[in-house]
Amino acid sequence: MLIVFRWWYFAGMAGVALFAHGAIESTLALKAGSEPIAVSVEDLASGKPLEQRWVTLGRHVALEPLGISWRAKRDRGSKVVYPLAEPGDPIVGALLQGKWKLKSELPGLDTCHVFALRGGTTLAKTTHDVAAIDGVVFDFDELSPNEQNLVTLAIPNVDRTKVRVLELGRRPEPLAIAVATLLAGNVLLYVAIRLFRARRAAKRSAAEPGVASS
Repeated sequence: MLIVFRWWYFAGMAGVALFAHGAIESTLALKAGSEPIAVSVEDLASGKPLEQRWVTLGRHVALEPLGISWRAKRDRGSKVVYPLAEPGDPIVGALLQGKWKLKSELPGLDTCHVFALRGGTTLAKTTHDVAAIDGVVFDFDELSPNEQNLVTLAIPNVDRTKVRVLELGRRPEPLAIAVATLLAGNVLLYVAIRLFRARRAAKRSAAEPGVASS
């Protein structure tokens, strides 16, 4: 009985999720080209507007020892976040030489504004070079609350207005699929509203004496 009377709720929740996902992916798809554009950590850290959010980040160093992981139930949705730096950045040398006891002692820590975001629960214990990798770039305020928390845990005093996060391996969905998802969300929301109104009307009718016999 609960499932029958709660169809409006499940339809509404699914509609909201599909609508939100479709809206995000539609925005990315509209601004994305047929191929990712090449950028560097310096380009992302500069804060300059990007031609599109789908990028190929060139040679850089993954500062995974400074990263933070979050484990979800059954590892589904688990994520890690860690800073990225140019190969010649002083913080890279400090990490390689082990000349620090506290994270706050690292040179240039507060100027690390570019982060990587990926699924998983493990982080490497040492820094490592990455030749190139594709992904989609997001600003701090575009992240989920959980993702924002990971960034600020990794570098507590980071300037959030300058943060850019590269979600590794992500690419924009085709526009047709994104729009279809958006429309499906709208349809489910409409269905949820209709079901809710029908249920409320049925309750009112049942509560009014003499309605059924009139």
